[in-house]
Amino acid sequence: MKRHASGQCRLARIGSSTVFLRNILKGMVALACAGSAALAFAAQAETISAPEAYASQGGVQPTRHVPIRRRAFPFARRFALDPVDSVRVQGIQARLREGKAIGRPRQIGFGRDVPGLSSQSAARKQLIWQTQPDGGQAASVSVASAGAEGIRLGVRVYKLPPEALLRVHAPDDEAAVQFSGQEILDRIAGKLAAGDDSEDAHIWRAPTVEAEEAALDIILPPGVPTSAVEIAVPDISHLFASARTDWKAAGKFSLQGAQATAALSCHADVTCQSEWDPASKATALMLYTEKGNTYICTGTLLNAKGSAATRIPYFLTANHCISSQTAADTLETRWFYRSATCNGSQSAQVQSLQGGATLLYASAVTDIAFLRLKEQPPAGVAYAGWQASTPVIGATAGGIHHPGGDRQKLALGSVSDWVNIVDMTSDGNFDLSRGTSQAASHLKITWREGATEGGSSGSGLFDKDSKRLIGVLTGGPDASSCRGGFGVYGRFERAFSAKLREYLDPASVATPAPVATPVVAAPAARFSLSVQRSGNGTVTGSGINCGSDCTEQYASGARVTLTAAPASGQVFAGWRGACSGTSRTCTVAMDADRSVAATFQSAAKVAGAVLSVQRSSIGVVVGQGINCGFRGVDCTEQYAPGAQVTLTAFPAVSGYRFAGWRGACSGTSPTCRLSMNASADVSPVFSRRW
Repeated sequence: MKRHASGQCRLARIGSSTVFLRNILKGMVALACAGSAALAFAAQAETISAPEAYASQGGVQPTRHVPIRRRAFPFARRFALDPVDSVRVQGIQARLREGKAIGRPRQIGFGRDVPGLSSQSAARKQLIWQTQPDGGQAASVSVASAGAEGIRLGVRVYKLPPEALLRVHAPDDEAAVQFSGQEILDRIAGKLAAGDDSEDAHIWRAPTVEAEEAALDIILPPGVPTSAVEIAVPDISHLFASARTDWKAAGKFSLQGAQATAALSCHADVTCQSEWDPASKATALMLYTEKGNTYICTGTLLNAKGSAATRIPYFLTANHCISSQTAADTLETRWFYRSATCNGSQSAQVQSLQGGATLLYASAVTDIAFLRLKEQPPAGVAYAGWQASTPVIGATAGGIHHPGGDRQKLALGSVSDWVNIVDMTSDGNFDLSRGTSQAASHLKITWREGATEGGSSGSGLFDKDSKRLIGVLTGGPDASSCRGGFGVYGRFERAFSAKLREYLDPASVATPAPVATPVVAAPAARFSLSVQRSGNGTVTGSGINCGSDCTEQYASGARVTLTAAPASGQVFAGWRGACSGTSRTCTVAMDADRSVAATFQSAAKVAGAVLSVQRSSIGVVVGQGINCGFRGVDCTEQYAPGAQVTLTAFPAVSGYRFAGWRGACSGTSPTCRLSMNASADVSPVFSRRW
């Protein structure tokens, strides 16, 4: 069996044996027995449905990126890319048809370079800044790729003010999706902190624009200099399938004589099965981009025990779909992408999330990835229940998925075997070996109705009776017919025992259930921490980024350290509530609901000299009271008049060097000494080593 570009596998016969699914990592062997103790644990969670409208409540309430009305700028620099050459078209067609992109989910887009915006210097020349009515500055560029069904801009960030606004839209569209500079800087910092210092980690992948051309507006408030912006747009992802085509490959990439999307007669419309409606509403179509190439998979929103009031947006998919924070940061999800009526041709009202996710756990053994969405899912979704006890052979199950990116389908079958994925060869073939209920990494499901295809990867498998999730799809045979099909699913309960229990049932970690007596542990007491701000600055801590996420719930007894970071031109004046004093850090003991207020003031209104350092995603500046970089957030400090301050700059990302200072410091020495007789601004400059 060989995996297609779609993430599915082709069934082939060699003699009397069957060649099966490909493993994600070369040389993977059967999973060693983890012992029966963990498998005997019988935790489970019921499916819950979110209300049609969310009330203000504690816990995770991430910002939703919804389209807003924009004001057109009088001038925008436009870049039209050359037509895609026929050789590249033929190569992509071949991979889609013949499965050459082995081990990859279904590809729907490919990367294209943007020569006119590929570097800092090139982009700087193309940003034509225009003064706005409020005294701020704005610039706009757009990139067109003929024949594209959609475009994702790749924005390389060298320097960006936290207070900047970036808007993405089709040139003629009055609506745009808006992000703050601070959010973009934080997302890049998250990728670097996860250990990825590749060029792709420094790129902010803008949300998909379903058009041949995508525009980027950069808006600066009054007082922020245009020199504070250093970006490039080195590439785009050219999508040849989108919601406009129901994810069928379109234009030059249409496959003659081959399936472009789900077309099997045995696919069952999930809308016709009302009992599966909650699981359907927990399932989403996924888009993500790696190095310019865009792919689709399927994922499931999960309920956490004891979190019914908070709706933490935990999301489950396949490791071979998303296995890095850099990929997770590009995640977009489409909800309610299913038929409006049973076997209807029209889609229901689809809603999208475009804010990415945080990768919490990824395993190549069970091929399971576990994420936390950075946006609150739309009203009306469901949070799927799960089952952490071991399924039994013969148990009936159903898989809800997006075959080929099509509207949701339902496949029904039964658990027929315990299997491991082994013996991957250089041409992408691999075998299944039979395992045991204690040690096997995957379940084999024999279908009696329906099948899976490319785009189904990562979708959930549910116990038919309880509708609780028990597995995550790795792959199955080439779905060229509806007979004799099967799917192979990573075992959820093994991932639960390894790590997911900490998120989905935290009470059981502190008080594990006896092996011989499976029980459902009562949820631990949790208290809410709310942060308020006055003035311009952010407060961060474990689960808090205020900013946008100012409320979080914690287990009783937790100690939460908060850090106040004033924005440029502001100083931190002190805490109120559960915190006090003027130190920028404060630790709160969560033995009850707590409220904290942070006050920021204009530096110009505070006696003394204020030093402000421009934050960089590439390097770090440290000094007395200053720790300013992609991890440090202390970029402003107040000093007594005449105080002597020594600043030291150093790169924090391999491949870069310190190039010099701007502002009150000058020269190329990494050390600068200042006499704080007046307030001052300093900017470090880092550049590539060549």
